[in-house]
Amino acid sequence: MLNYIELNANKVYPKGNAKISKKDSGEILVTELSKSTDGVTIDTNGENKFELSLQPVNINAGLVFGASMNILDKYKRVKTVAQWAYHYEPGKDYSVLAVNSLLEGKEILVQFFKNGQEVHQYTVINQPNSQHTNWIGLVLSLVASVATAVISAIDYEKTTTVTTGPDGKTTTTVTTKKSFGGGGSAKKSSSPNDPSGHIDFDHIYITSSRVFDTEVYEELDGPIREVVFSGNFDKLELQSIANI
Repeated sequence: MLNYIELNANKVYPKGNAKISKKDSGEILVTELSKSTDGVTIDTNGENKFELSLQPVNINAGLVFGASMNILDKYKRVKTVAQWAYHYEPGKDYSVLAVNSLLEGKEILVQFFKNGQEVHQYTVINQPNSQHTNWIGLVLSLVASVATAVISAIDYEKTTTVTTGPDGKTTTTVTTKKSFGGGGSAKKSSSPNDPSGHIDFDHIYITSSRVFDTEVYEELDGPIREVVFSGNFDKLELQSIANI
């Protein structure tokens, strides 16, 4: 088994039982993804924005596809700053896109796009400090057919804004945006019991903000250093990676 393979100057390492190989056309093929802990770890070269394109993955019954974005802070400690999972809900007719709510802000904006135009949005109220619910489902997608729950692109972007208050104290607002490209038909609400209907989409954006004491945040902050993907969907083809 190869130790790592480079894709657009990013080192891709196998995780768990996964095996990686490079195709003649340049893409990286990841195989033997039989467990939800199998996958790849990507060294992202320490950038604040990460974009991945991949061969479309169909999320069907029994399958899960997840990711974690990790940084190294000023003390070289590993810290997870974003985490999500896309999985089929057992016994239901939909899949769920969920995020680790402990890493999100009090309000999470979910936007749906089709052909470059926003077609729907809603806001999910979060309790980021609650230990009782550390995962919340944001998007419910129909999986009645193969074409209704697909992931083909993933990216992550972080922006920071420093504000000085009347007392001279500075705070840093950190806004993260995660984007999921592919296709599907999602409910117009994050609640499975809401009868408001569905919307077709080809891209989902999830945005939230958190406020930190600037002095503390500067010690704990750092660029994205690695992205970990895992899932039990047999194989995965990484097509390109962009860091900005």
